[in-house]
Amino acid sequence: MTNSEIGKKLKVSRVLVFRTAQRYRRLGTSDDMQRSGRPVTVTTPEAVKAVREKIRRTPERSVRKMAKEYKMSRESMRTVVKDKLKMIPYRMQKGASLNQKNKTLRMKKARKLLAGTKDGSHLTTLFTDEKIFTVEANKEAKIIESSLLTIRVPVKKEKF
Repeated sequence: MTNSEIGKKLKVSRVLVFRTAQRYRRLGTSDDMQRSGRPVTVTTPEAVKAVREKIRRTPERSVRKMAKEYKMSRESMRTVVKDKLKMIPYRMQKGASLNQKNKTLRMKKARKLLAGTKDGSHLTTLFTDEKIFTVEANKEAKIIESSLLTIRVPVKKEKF
């Protein structure tokens, strides 16, 4: 078969077929020739293997801590993990798991809040993101352990 016929079957140019065949005859393989350039010093195959084993043993290990441990930069460790090992580093997110008691309590609070919209008490409800809320600033301060605090404020009518 000629280079032109092979090129037509593979839908590539005749020149590409010629160069590939020439490279195969010269090198004994179709791989690229070795290029000149700076040799790898940090992300060596040995380092990649060690990092793979470390991640296999303790997968929750952070990239920064592993970089310190192996005495390489964070970016080099990132290259090893992402590019060489094809892994995606991430941190597991913590979340609240609700039991039936907490679900019931939340539902009661939500219904109470919703019922407050009928009588207008929702206008005097103060939302805080604090678990412990002190009412007074003295030593015997009352602590209300709630994330929802309702304060009733009398409305004064002004005369015009």
